[in-house]
Parts: sequence; structure tokens; C-alpha cells
Amino acid sequence: MSTGALVALTAVSAGMSIVQGIQQHSANTEAGIAYMRQAQIARNENDLAIQQKRREIDKVAAQQVMAMAKNGMDTGRGTPLEILHETAVLGQQEIDMLRLQGNAQVSYYQSLGKQQFNNGRNALLGGFTDALTTVATTAMSAKAAGLKMGGGTTKAANVSWGTTASGSSVGTSSTATLFGGVKTNVYAPLSSGIS
Repeated sequence: MSTGALVALTAVSAGMSIVQGIQQHSANTEAGIAYMRQAQIARNENDLAIQQKRREIDKVAAQQVMAMAKNGMDTGRGTPLEILHETAVLGQQEIDMLRLQGNAQVSYYQSLGKQQFNNGRNALLGGFTDALTTVATTAMSAKAAGLKMGGGTTKAANVSWGTTASGSSVGTSSTATLFGGVKTNVYAPLSSGIS
């Protein structure tokens, strides 16, 4: 396999890892948003259930007061007052239980949403990490196989030295191989170290 083909294949593979990470991040973000919306719906439904329960309790208490008043009982003291107090206490216990259940459901959906957001972030980071791993592994394998992946410079062959019209010294070479195997003429001052 040529060096160019290896570089292209590595770039495609690394790019696919990044694209997959982005796609997974997007899907997990959408799922996280859906869970957060579900948490808000659960919160609204719980608030509504609590309001309905309060109305029921108030209605029962009002019916108790009316029934006691019809029978000529004083609802401001004694047994009638205890009955109304017990109705209020039991009603509040039911409201507290509804609130706890609602909060548990909201927390459940919020934790699922956060988990999806974390999964998305991890997928995105994983895609970039996989891409870097692919590039590094390919570069190490190519180096072990003796392939040159570019980036290095070589010494010029057949160098002749001369001077420019301004009098500065330069060297030229028609066979210098520079970055990535590209051959070019090199002009450099004598102090550049090309030999």
C-alpha cells in the first residue's frame, strides 16, 4: 500500500470515528432533553394532583362542618374540632405522600436525562480519542514497516554554492527531498547547515 493511500485511509477512519462520536452525542443529547421534558411534565402533573387533593380535603372538611352545624354541634371546640383537625392531618399526610412520589418521579427522569447528557459527552470525546488512536497506531505501524509518513527533511544531494547578485552566498540543489516526498530546489544561506 502506498504512503498516500495509507494516509487517506487513516484520515477516513479517523474522520468516521469523529462523525460517529458527534452522531452519538447528538442522539444522547436529544434523549436527555426528552427526559428533562418528561421530568417537567411529571412535576406539573404532581402539582395538579396536590391541588386536587387539597380541594378534596377542603370539601370533606366543609361537609363535616355543615353536618355538625345541622345537628347543632359547636365546631369550634371538643369532639367536632378534633374531627376537623384529624381530617386536616390525614389530608396533609396524603399531600405529603403525593409530593414525595412526584419528587421521586421527577428525580428519576432528571437522572436519566443527566445520564444521557454524560453518555453523549463521553461518546463525543471517545470519537476524538479513537481518531487520535487511529492516527497514532497507523503512524507507528508505518514507521515499523519502514514507510515514510512525511514531515521530515533530508539533506540535499549535488549541492553547488554560489553568490546572488547582491553578493550573499546561497546553495542550490535539484534533488532535495522535503516534506512528504516532494522534490524541490532549495536556496539557503551558507549558514543554514545544508550540506
